[in-house]
Amino acid sequence: LHRAEGLGLSLIDAMRLGVPLVTTDYSGPCDFVNEENAWLVPWTYCSAQWEDGPYFGSLWADPDLEVAARRISEALCSNNGTSAKTAIAKAQVEAYFAPVRTGRIIAETLGQARPHFTQEA
Repeated sequence: LHRAEGLGLSLIDAMRLGVPLVTTDYSGPCDFVNEENAWLVPWTYCSAQWEDGPYFGSLWADPDLEVAARRISEALCSNNGTSAKTAIAKAQVEAYFAPVRTGRIIAETLGQARPHFTQEA
């Protein structure tokens, strides 16, 4: 579970390794996690506290721990459902982060980039 996750490399690693993924349904991972490939946990906003350091005052997602416990139980106790969901997760995350796809996105982005200056001969 997380309160504010950027890309979510540990989540991607878990999916690629076939580990059942229970995660907060918030932030960057929403680009690649869904009900089909993970056990999602709802959340409500909370404010970061003084002891959270530089994040003090930020709004975070506070995962619902009761739902999280149920999702963990589902992931651990549903052998057929778990293996099917983790297989889907592995296939989807490998397709989503495939080098060919990533390279195409980068190439398209660079093709749209405009130079900040022009170089005269």
